[in-house]
Amino acid sequence: MRYAVDFQGNGRKDIWTSAPDALASTANFLAKHGWVRGWTWGYEVLPPASAFLAPGRTLPFATWAREGFRRADGFAMPTEGNASLLLPAGSNGPAFLVTKNFYVIKTYNNSTAYALGVALLSDRIAGAAPLKGTWPGQDFPTASIAR
Repeated sequence: MRYAVDFQGNGRKDIWTSAPDALASTANFLAKHGWVRGWTWGYEVLPPASAFLAPGRTLPFATWAREGFRRADGFAMPTEGNASLLLPAGSNGPAFLVTKNFYVIKTYNNSTAYALGVALLSDRIAGAAPLKGTWPGQDFPTASIAR
């Protein structure tokens, strides 16, 4: 409730039954935890075949581009800012370069699967195409937790 917002203006901060209050409160939470407005959470990327894939490695976007990483959507890589490599399904699954905003989502829920789900859903709502990469068919340790 510390981050709750009365978005409807009715004098109540109702995060349980008011979608506008709940959404505004979540946005307020993210803002208070460092969300950079106007900046992305990250991008799906296509690593070059020869890439050194070290998850968590943080570099400027320009360096990722020089190393041969390309955005999966075909758009240009940003020229400013830093990103970390995220390989949620290992080196045989989709790859992402994530920004500070991705980690801000994780302050709301520390699950990488949750944060990636929220991020990808937001992209799809905004009109982005589906992922280019495919998830490997093998069973991962986290998959057994969901069962």
